[in-house]
Formats: sequence, structure tokens, C-alpha cells
Amino acid sequence: MKSPVKDIKWLLYPLGDITQWYGENEELYTNGFKDSYPEYYEKAGKFIHSGIDIVRPYGEHIFAVEGGTVFSVENSSSGYGKHIKIRTDKDKDGVQRDWVYAHLSYIHVEEGDVVPEGFYIANMGNTGFVVSNSTGNGYWDNNPFRGTHLHLGYRIRKNGKVQDYYNCAFGRVDPLPLFLDEKLLSTKILKTASNLQDKTLYRFAQLLVKIGM
Repeated sequence: MKSPVKDIKWLLYPLGDITQWYGENEELYTNGFKDSYPEYYEKAGKFIHSGIDIVRPYGEHIFAVEGGTVFSVENSSSGYGKHIKIRTDKDKDGVQRDWVYAHLSYIHVEEGDVVPEGFYIANMGNTGFVVSNSTGNGYWDNNPFRGTHLHLGYRIRKNGKVQDYYNCAFGRVDPLPLFLDEKLLSTKILKTASNLQDKTLYRFAQLLVKIGM
């Protein structure tokens, strides 16, 4: 699994490059969701942040974390803004991953392109609906790039069908475990954090590794 940006640090900004983890801020994302998607809301009951937000300067290169086929290139005035979706090949069990790279400034691939892992696909931007201090709400006051970030997320697709669609994130799951350091994987705290999707425990595990415990 390749890094989506060069030399990424999986720590919360300003110690690292993450401004928002998967699954955070239910109140923020559920607000107004009930009226917009009543059927989904009835089954899921809420909505959560459906990926990880990675902060870097505007225009920085973004790379494919896995190889696959570009199946969607879109430019929306809201939501994800300029974004790419890449689908991996099926594994022996018929499982694929659908990756989304969102809020881009420039896209270097086209629908139908087959790209290898680590391929330069886009540039960092702030297109679409970006919850940040650039919108005047002060939500990301600690983002020095005024909302510029990459939203990275993925869905699991088996035999053509999205898995666990009503998981409060339209089937998208936490990308973080796919990028974990092997040293972190050996810690009991990290395994617990991964099972619980508890980012506080995850950050604590990172600290223990950093100080050599």
C-alpha cells in the first residue's frame, strides 16, 4: 500500500498530516442529513465522516495508494468537488476496493485509465464543500492551508455489490488500518483501537512507539 502523499505522518495536525479521522463528528455530519436522505437515515440513524482528511499545501502531488482502473472522474460544485474513484482488481474471493480521492485542484487521469500503485493522479485542492475556516465557520482553525486537503476513503465491493452500505458512511470504511506501521500492529493497544475504531487509543499507541515503549 503506497502513501497518498509523500512522507505522510499519520498523526493529528500539527504533529502530523491528519485534520480529521474517519468516523468523527457525527453531530456535524448528521445535521440536515435526515431531510436529505430520509431512507438512508431511517436505516443508519446518523452520518459520520466517511474517510480521512490529509492536509498538505495546495497543489501538492497525490498518488494512487493501490493500482486499479479509474471508473469515475467528476467535478461537483458541492460534496467532493473534483474527485477520482479507482477500483482495484478482484482478489480470489471476488473482493475489490473502490477508492475515492476528493477535493482535488487538478486531475491527471481519465475514466478508463489503468494506473499502477504509486501513480501520480492528482493535485491537492479545496474544491467542493470544504468544512474549514475558509467557509467562515472556523471549524478547521488549525489548518494553515485554509481548507486545502485530500479526503481519502474506500468501500469494499464483493461480487459487484458494495458491502455494509448502511454503516453510517454509505459503505465506506476506515482506511487507517491499511496504512499502519508494522511496529504499531504488534501493540495490544493498537489492535484494541483498530477493533473499536478508537482514534484516541490509536494516537496513544503511536506515542508509545515513538518513545520506544
